Amino acid sequence: MTTHTLTPRMPARKTAVELRTAAPGLYRVLDERNRIVGHIQLVAHELGTRYRARRYSSERHSFADLGDFWSLEDALACLPP
Repeated sequence: MTTHTLTPRMPARKTAVELRTAAPGLYRVLDERNRIVGHIQLVAHELGTRYRARRYSSERHSFADLGDFWSLEDALACLPP
């Protein structure tokens, strides 16, 4: 699988998080205090782009995969600040 390098568009509705580029096809999700909430990775799929959500655990200093989603909005919904 390859990753896309296009910057995803934030959902039209207001969100409490911000995306910042971490690497090609990988975006850091930050809360209002600029703390890392997780990552969103763009994953190429034969039917279109998938959005892989990863939740950051400050206790474990690691990320846990939460799943792949068809929309950025759905991926961000599982990463509340």
